[in-house]
Amino acid sequence: MKTIPLFYKTSLVYHRTLHIARRTILKTMQAIKTKFAPFLYMLFAIFHIGLCSYYAVPYLVSDDKTFYQVTIPNKPITLYASYAGADKHYGFFAPGVAPDVRILFEIEDTEKGCFTEEFALPEANSEISHRLYTMRSVFAKVTEFQDFGATSLAAAMFNKYNTAQQVEVQVEVMNTPTMKAYQAGERPNWIRIYESTFQKKN
Repeated sequence: MKTIPLFYKTSLVYHRTLHIARRTILKTMQAIKTKFAPFLYMLFAIFHIGLCSYYAVPYLVSDDKTFYQVTIPNKPITLYASYAGADKHYGFFAPGVAPDVRILFEIEDTEKGCFTEEFALPEANSEISHRLYTMRSVFAKVTEFQDFGATSLAAAMFNKYNTAQQVEVQVEVMNTPTMKAYQAGERPNWIRIYESTFQKKN
């Protein structure tokens, strides 16, 4: 009669025990899920709404919303708030919305005279329009980019108008008043934040 080696018996007992333990854990988790799922969902909803309120309520009652920022000294919660959008203020009125930006060219041409042209692509689709808006926004916010960007745009205008002798690049942002300022009579207006003149080399 053959005998089963001890190590083989030990392996069978180990795998059998592991299988029983796994089934027990799965049944326990299923029971907890079935019994406590509504409570856990409600607890999670309360946590999310509370987090949104933590970020939004101080922003709503604050007078200065331009540089308002709320931080939580807990990285996991901060990451969740960022990914879930709970840290967004959703400000639909100035200064909670980003200002519009436009780029103008004052061109001196030997044939057409002096005229102004706005940087735009009327035939652009929504994706290209979004890219152009992003570029204009970078122009307004990143000062290190302005000289480089203006040089590139001026070169493009010289290529477009071969007889142009001078191109002035102007960047303006829309100054949108707050609701209180608007009720007091203030209206939106363009403010020039950058300008640079380029001349064609003969």
